[in-house]
Amino acid sequence: MPSQAANYYRPQTPEMAVELLANLQGAAVIGGATLALGKLGGGRPSHLIDLCDAGLDRIGWRGHHLSIGATTTMRDLRRHPELSAPGLAAIMAMAGHFEPLPVAAQATLGGNLCTGVGSLVAPLLLYEAHAVLLGPDGERHAPIAPLRLHPGEIILSVELEPGSPMARSGCQSLRRTPVGPALVTLAALVDGDQLRLAVSGIEAPARRLRDLEGRWDRRSVAQWAESIAHVVRPIDDARGSADYRRAMVGVLAERLLKELLPTELREVH
Repeated sequence: MPSQAANYYRPQTPEMAVELLANLQGAAVIGGATLALGKLGGGRPSHLIDLCDAGLDRIGWRGHHLSIGATTTMRDLRRHPELSAPGLAAIMAMAGHFEPLPVAAQATLGGNLCTGVGSLVAPLLLYEAHAVLLGPDGERHAPIAPLRLHPGEIILSVELEPGSPMARSGCQSLRRTPVGPALVTLAALVDGDQLRLAVSGIEAPARRLRDLEGRWDRRSVAQWAESIAHVVRPIDDARGSADYRRAMVGVLAERLLKELLPTELREVH
């Protein structure tokens, strides 16, 4: 027999969504639903709570932090003027990797974070990003990697610190299919004389390579790439071996750092 269709709700506020989630047994939250529905299989929820009308698609400033709403789509991320600064290019570049266009128009920031392998996590980590969550006990802030929601919570937004006006950033990613999760994502930010680095896909969970970060003039591009490939802890799964991931992060590092670092660092000292 076919499974019974889920009841469908579109709350108008985050508070209404949290209330529904608390009162509806077996409920699931969706945004763009580009990944969530495909994961449900035979275990379909009794209720679907769609956040697309809950006012969580805004991008703006909250004090010194740039706030990106959880239901902001990849298409809106790569078009929004607040993300046009060179220092935020890593986010726009990664959002631009989402194809085809119908997927980019529906896939949301919150959904990408909830997958556990979201390719946006690495660029967001460059900016000390944290998630703002809302649940039965109110609002709280939490790390985005790994993101752990308490029962009954939803993601409101992600807040980040963009860095100085002179910052530059970028992102490189390797995936087997246009819509599948990335095997390797490497993000880098140059702010003054400092280099920040973050990876996702190659490791679980995503992380900043803080032990490696520092002055960008300490190494040539080739030496940086070698160091990055050495410090990562690649996973080994059906999509790609650990050795392959390690080799590819070195290739991506050379490409990315050649774009961001001065010409004189492109040759080995």
